[in-house]
Amino acid sequence: MERKMPEHKMSFENRVRKLFGRTPKDESHTVENPDGITTTKIKYNDDFSVHNMTITSMDTNGDTSMKTEYRDDGTATETHFDYSGNITREIKQDKYGNATELTRQSDGKYEEKYYERGKLFTGERILSSHSYLLKPGRKSSRVTEKTSVGIYIDGHKLGPTIFNPRYIKDAEQKKNNAIEELRQIALLKEAQEAIRSGNIKALDQIKAKALKQEELLQTPEFQSLLEQCYKQSREGKDFAKLLEEGNYMEMQPVSKIESALARGRENIASTKETPVAEAPVTETKETQQTNVSKTQITKMIAKSKINE
Repeated sequence: MERKMPEHKMSFENRVRKLFGRTPKDESHTVENPDGITTTKIKYNDDFSVHNMTITSMDTNGDTSMKTEYRDDGTATETHFDYSGNITREIKQDKYGNATELTRQSDGKYEEKYYERGKLFTGERILSSHSYLLKPGRKSSRVTEKTSVGIYIDGHKLGPTIFNPRYIKDAEQKKNNAIEELRQIALLKEAQEAIRSGNIKALDQIKAKALKQEELLQTPEFQSLLEQCYKQSREGKDFAKLLEEGNYMEMQPVSKIESALARGRENIASTKETPVAEAPVTETKETQQTNVSKTQITKMIAKSKINE
């Protein structure tokens, strides 16, 4: 939902001032309703066009619950507060209609999502979804620390979640996380540039590349290419350019059967490493198998002949 400046009616005083060529005055309107009080403040440009409009909704207890500011450049900010005045949710919209939403979770983390062209509530074309953690001692502050990020194009997650390196202790996991960050951020930047230029065709092509890369994530050849590009990028070369030069679009993904067989081999190998002692056959089972009367055998033979 794109946040557009609401229609308003200019005050009689400003209409008179405009008629006589005078400068406009700021306006403030307050409306009481059963849920609380809504105050609208309007600032004008010299030509009497609206410079910005701020709508503040107060609940019945007098605490600020929501404030929305619309600006003449097409940007807007919507901020929600709790009873203590802390920000619980904030939505910022840029002049292109793209929006960033920051929401405080019950565990104290902040989750941030970026939506293209104002489609904030449809979930379409989400470009990134961050998880934030409030820094110690700043519970009521907006100062946050990013813990993880999931990146999407057209609502499709590009791959594994990327974590803040400080939360990873294993060196191999840290390297794999760094490779994924480079790969996904490269696609994200391309998608953002396509959106800024309004090139939907280019955005669809980037999505196709992202889907192809995701298919290849379990392929050893692609993983080797990613690691090679990662090493060269640390020497100052462009990771995205190196990856495109690797002709990964020609690679074939690992089939589900091959993947299942690989997992089976791993399971067999792990079982061999930890052998389990065979349970001894009990004498009671042997007794049950051998102590069968001639009458029972005769009946079984007769029954099988009938079935034939």
